[in-house]
Formats: sequence, structure tokens, C-alpha cells
Amino acid sequence: MDQNFHYNTIRVLANHAGFDANEAGIVAYASQYTDHATEHKPIAVENLPPEATPQTVRGTFDPICTAHEALQYVTQWKSKEAQLKVYICFHFIPEKPCVAGQPFNFCVLPNSSIALSLLSNALDALKVSPAGSIDRTRHLIRTGIALHSYADTWAHQGFSGRWNPTDNDVRDREIFENNQWLALPIFQRLFLDAAPDVGHAEVAGMPDQTDLRFRYRKASNGAVVDRNNTNTFIDAASEIFEGLRACAGGISEFSSLSPKLRECFADSRKWQQHFGQVLGDGYDRMQWRREALQGDRHDWDRMNTKAEFATLRFEATGSLNWFLFHVEAGKHRDYVMQQLAGAPL
Repeated sequence: MDQNFHYNTIRVLANHAGFDANEAGIVAYASQYTDHATEHKPIAVENLPPEATPQTVRGTFDPICTAHEALQYVTQWKSKEAQLKVYICFHFIPEKPCVAGQPFNFCVLPNSSIALSLLSNALDALKVSPAGSIDRTRHLIRTGIALHSYADTWAHQGFSGRWNPTDNDVRDREIFENNQWLALPIFQRLFLDAAPDVGHAEVAGMPDQTDLRFRYRKASNGAVVDRNNTNTFIDAASEIFEGLRACAGGISEFSSLSPKLRECFADSRKWQQHFGQVLGDGYDRMQWRREALQGDRHDWDRMNTKAEFATLRFEATGSLNWFLFHVEAGKHRDYVMQQLAGAPL
């Protein structure tokens, strides 16, 4: 899913479920930042807060890379470490835990047990956390990360985060427009055929677009998959809303939101019309970095080597959101890896 869901939809759902504007913003930011946390090497930060301790190594802060767009992973798609720690743990969580002696499938299914347990556990902890406390902020961020992974089980269903042609090789991609199926241009088909068999690379960003209906044929078994993203994403939003409402105690009904969300999914210009007051100034991917760190550049997204990161110098400003995001992302990753222990990539 793209920003229309991971940020806009999540912020709207959280606010209408009973969270105030600030808390809904934290949940939505953490959800979207899971696609943008490209930091992947230790960073020198003076006066690290005690809350950063779980990710502090020999006096430096060791962040968790959650973004599959990070350059160091784009160029290492065949790296099993990248597949497991980034793609699978945050964007392509398999259906269920690995159990010795039982068949295991890496492909994603919506509303699957591992992703649902991550979200349920986060919401349970959030519900009992004291208002205004650091723990409250911690669990808001934990919930946002879990929501990202949970929402992706709907968008990324049928694909896996590992390099595997059986899971991810597809053919005959078509887009439904003007009441007819249209084949992609030949140059686009050739480009996608050459993409690696990891994630949904062979259908590009189609599974994440809120307004798209598309179909493809699985190369492994010939099955035709017909996806209406708007319907799928409304189903995901409904499940998420009920979880958030149970946590926050809201009284709104999803039926009051669904028609407006459908309009926004079809036309992104509708977000401001329907939910401008909720969304405010929107999402800035570097906001939490700037608020947490005073010093060198914050636009490190294309830094690739350890040497480049070693040149960065910062001082902590007192804002905890960015640090807490990485601490909670580390716990999230550890949990998923424990569930998948023994599953051969």
C-alpha cells in the first residue's frame, strides 16, 4: 500500500476510532515511516536518551532498516538477510508461524495470524498505557508499525518477500480501464519480466495503488488472479477500524467512513475535501529525524556504505519518536523472526 493508505487512511481511521489528533498522527506517521526508514548503519549521536538503549551499540545508535526502497537492499535483492529482515518481517509477513514437521508457505494472506497477533498485542498494550506517558508514545508507535505490516497482508497477498519464482513470477498483466481489460505496453511487459522474483516486483506498484483493478497469471500454476484494490483496501480498513475503536473506545461506525474512503481511493484529490482537517499538513518523511537529531544532514536515504554513515554526527534533541520507532521496529523484527525460525528461505 502507498501513502494514501499507510498514512492518510490510518490517520483518518485512528481519529474517527477515538484517538485525538496528536495520537492519531503518531500512529499514522509510524505506519508510513515503515516504508521510509532507510537508515541501516550505526550513527554517532551524543547524549543518547535512555529510551534508545536497546539499539545503542558501543556509544552509537544502531537503527533498524524497515524500508524496502533503501538503496543498499535494492542492489542486494538476492541477499537472504535483506529478504528476511526487511521484506518478510515488515512487508510480506507469511500466513502463520513455522512449525517443525508441518508444511510452510512464505506467501502472504490477508488477516494472517502473525500480523494479527502483532497488531492485537500492540493494541492491548496501548489500551492500558497511561495518557501522556512515554510508554503511551512507545505503544502508539508500536501500533503504527504493526498496522503497516497488517495492512500489507491485504495488499501483498499472493506474493512473498523471498526471491522465489514459484511465489513471485507472473505473466499476462492487465489493467481494467473504461470497462475493459488492457494489456500493458510491450516495453513495460519486457521490463517487468526482467524484474527479480522477489516481492511484487514483477507487477511493480500495482498491488499498492488504491484506485486500481488489475489481473495477472501465476507462472508456476497458470492461475489467474483478479485484484480490485479498492474493495480489498476497504475490507482492510474495516478490520483496522474495529481494532482501533475497541482500543480507543470511539463511537463512530465504519459505515459512515466507507463511502468517503472509496472516493479518496479513486481520486487522491478528495482527501483534503473530506478529511483535510484530520490530515493537517500531511506527512514529511524527515520530520522525526529533524526533531530527534541536531547536526549533520537528515537526507541520508541514498547513503549506501558504512563509511558514509560513519561521517554523520548528531546530538539528541530530546524528541523521542525517532528513537522509539527504531526500538519498537527491532522488537517487531525479533518477534517475526522467532515465529519463522526454522523456515528455509
